[in-house]
Amino acid sequence: MKEGHGILSVGLADEICERIANGESLRSICAEDYMPSTTSVCRWLDQYPDFREQYTRARARQADYYADQIVTIADTAEDHNKARLQIDARKWVAAKLLPKKYGERTTTTHEGGEKPIAVTDATPLDIARRIAFALANAERKD
Repeated sequence: MKEGHGILSVGLADEICERIANGESLRSICAEDYMPSTTSVCRWLDQYPDFREQYTRARARQADYYADQIVTIADTAEDHNKARLQIDARKWVAAKLLPKKYGERTTTTHEGGEKPIAVTDATPLDIARRIAFALANAERKD
């Protein structure tokens, strides 16, 4: 049956995306006899911009679905080690699917004086001169 899915239909796209948004993996969806192969779905993502947008939204909803599950797992778990594993897996996947919302936040600061950092457009010759200058100064210190 897998060979019969050369063309993407609206109904099939809707079902795939709805199931993804509800936490199912693409691999498990495509394992069913009436579903296309994962290769076909990936090809459709390249071929159909509307499907690609719908799929992207479904993946974002999937991240929210996993994040919502975390609280339920934590509140109802009897086996705390299993719950910790389930929670960590969902946090990891949610962070990968929607890093701006669920990823680790990092902050970069600059300390070291009151002078602002000067950013200039340097030509390759300028860069070479600066490297040569730095190397010459390093040799003098040795």
